[in-house]
Order: sequence, then C-alpha cells, then structure tokens
Amino acid sequence: MLVFRKRLPKPTDPGDDKVLANIREFGFHAMHVRPYHHPEHQEEKAKHGPHPIYDIGFSYTVGLPYSHDHAELVLVGDLPDDRAHAILWEAVRLIEGGASFAPGDESDLILHELPLRFGPVSTSRRKELLTFSDWAAHRKAFEAVQLLIPDRERNFPDEDAYAGPPQPLLT
Repeated sequence: MLVFRKRLPKPTDPGDDKVLANIREFGFHAMHVRPYHHPEHQEEKAKHGPHPIYDIGFSYTVGLPYSHDHAELVLVGDLPDDRAHAILWEAVRLIEGGASFAPGDESDLILHELPLRFGPVSTSRRKELLTFSDWAAHRKAFEAVQLLIPDRERNFPDEDAYAGPPQPLLT
C-alpha cells in the first residue's frame, strides 16, 4: 500500500482525475508528449518555431515525490509510448524496491542490455516541460532526473562520442 508523504492537488478537469487515480493506484502517472499527439496545436506551434525537446518528444512521471519521495523521471527521445512507458515502469519498480537515482548514477537493471545514466534537469526545464509534475507539486520546487540511453558503443548523450538518436540534455 502506498503512503503519501504530501498532499496531492485537487482535480480541475477529468484529465486531472485520471492522473490522480493513477498516482494513487500505481504510485505515478506517465505523461507522453509527442509532436504528433495534438495536431490541433500545429498552427500555434508553428508560430513559435522549432523546439529541441517538443519536436522530438519526451515522457515523464508525475507523482513519484508523493508516493516514493523520489525525483520525477524524464526520458527525452523519439520512442514509442509503450517503450518509454516500459522504461519508466522498470525504473519505478527499482525505486519501489528501495533504489534511488540522482544525477551521475548509472544502472544496468533498467534496460538490461545497456546501462542507463541519470542526468540533471534544470529548474527552468522542469517548469517548461514537466507541466503536470509542476501542477502536482502545487507549482512549488520539485526534483527531476533525466534518463539517458547510450548508443550502441555505450556512449551517452552527454559525451562527445555519442552517435545515437537525439536526446537533448535538460540541464
């Protein structure tokens, strides 16, 4: 049974109800933000020009500070939602078992075939990108870490030799 250390926000619309229900049941809710998810926003998006993160897509958790006293997790990249969700779930399972992840940490227990590194997420990127996490935190400070996937040569996106798909750093 989950024990919540902080008070969750009150829902303001049906979407909020789903997020809160998942946090209560699973300990987190996964948000998947992809450039193709909301075609109705394309005209507005075009006014602002290219964006290094929104144009690729990302997934993140909402609720880990409440259910597990842990930083939120964010994964940037053009991954299918189900693959991103599975990676986040695997990290959450480890957190449920007592693991804690901070910038600079690595784990070979999430992807299994490759190590995964955790990177910092700046306050400005948390506010800009992790909007539901910000809402869940009552618009107050919260921690987040970025999950970084290496290329086939095991170079990470924060290394010069990295030659994999784009994973902009959230520092």
